[in-house]
Amino acid sequence: MKSGKRRSHILGIALEEHGCSAALLERTSAGVRVVKATSFRMSLDVLKDAPDLVGAELQRHLAAARLAEKTCVAVAPTNWLLTAQTTIPDMDAQDVPGYLELQAERLIPVAPSELHLRHTVFRSVDGSAQPVRGATLLALPANRADRLLEALRCAQLHPVGLTCSAAALANAHGESAAVLHVTRRRADFAIAAGGGLVTVRTLREQEESSSRGSYDELAREIRISLRRLPTVLADEVQEITVYGDPAHTESLARDLAAHLDDLGLSVRIAEHIPGNGIALGSGEAAHADPAVIVAAMQALEGLRPDPDFLTVKPSRAQALVRAVLERRAISIAAAVAAAALLVGGLLFYQDHTLRRLTAEEAALLPQAETVGALQDRVRRYRPWCDQGAPTLVVMRALTEAYPETGEVWLRTLRIRDLKEVTCTGGARANSAFLGVLDALGSTPGVSGLTVSQLRGEEQLDFGFSYTWEASAQ
Repeated sequence: MKSGKRRSHILGIALEEHGCSAALLERTSAGVRVVKATSFRMSLDVLKDAPDLVGAELQRHLAAARLAEKTCVAVAPTNWLLTAQTTIPDMDAQDVPGYLELQAERLIPVAPSELHLRHTVFRSVDGSAQPVRGATLLALPANRADRLLEALRCAQLHPVGLTCSAAALANAHGESAAVLHVTRRRADFAIAAGGGLVTVRTLREQEESSSRGSYDELAREIRISLRRLPTVLADEVQEITVYGDPAHTESLARDLAAHLDDLGLSVRIAEHIPGNGIALGSGEAAHADPAVIVAAMQALEGLRPDPDFLTVKPSRAQALVRAVLERRAISIAAAVAAAALLVGGLLFYQDHTLRRLTAEEAALLPQAETVGALQDRVRRYRPWCDQGAPTLVVMRALTEAYPETGEVWLRTLRIRDLKEVTCTGGARANSAFLGVLDALGSTPGVSGLTVSQLRGEEQLDFGFSYTWEASAQ
């Protein structure tokens, strides 16, 4: 699929939990070449740590490798993918995407809104040799894709594509191919047949091992993958191409060839990037993930990665809105009618509410007048009902004289006739207690301040009394 722009330089980058592989590719008149490539470990995890921190660390590593290109195409690990297969009934081509979205909701145990969903269509035959169409559903969890893309943007990179490692390698081979992508952390397997991807899966997730037991396990998983395919598709696979570090893949290829010889499969180590001729295992290309080189090479030629998870397909709701907007006249009429109905309903509800509240107010008015008259009589015959709370006024003046630091505290407070005030309490220092007396003595309304007791050295126990004149306030 064309992306609409051919570039002279681009950075391919594969970012996973604690590792990264990057390659800078350049398009010249002689073809495409790898200018610079590097692989490195990262202390932060793109799935667990903050994207800005991951981006900052990634930026430091790229700067140390002298990779300054900002436009990039990203490659996600194959084990991030969720996959499923389904058949496509006889229907119009325009109805296929909607049907596959419905199938994805049924077959993939994750909400569609939390996935970047893509599909690839292949052709096969059923048991009666009738041609049928099938589809492989490829779903990349949105939270993982978004964290990866956000980390790249925090590293000042501009991603123009997001693909999956094993799927990109298989699609690069063309119509029929099987690839085994071996890295330090996992072994991924993908098959392209019948015009599309039919298998994409991770066979093993562990540190790379060269033991015969691990080879037996890989061979068994490859057999299982082939047996799940219709016979006509499995027969298209004649060769398995192994991508990875030659130091490990040579013995792996020999052992797998011995295990899979009865299936008529040959196993070879990839020496060049398909369709381009970039030699693997030598020069700068030896330091980069082959999937990174393939994805970057496609972007240089103005092609989108296959599959590309960067551009999110419209949801069914968005597709419905788009279809409604295409029928402009009906949409405008429906919108105007709905708006008029809504405004009319609101005006009716407002008028009805005003009438109801007016009637309720008229019914309550005599009762309100009666209650008001009763309150007037209470205020007239109960003059001692003081709304000024004089006791609280006395306590406020006393509280404001005490420090907020807790050096002086009150044990007892006695107020007699709202005039005579007697207090006892304690203080941690004599100076703090004297500060209280000074503050209280300068308070308007306080007179006759007298200390009745004062004892103690490290902690004072005191008592004092004074006269409160409310009229001085």
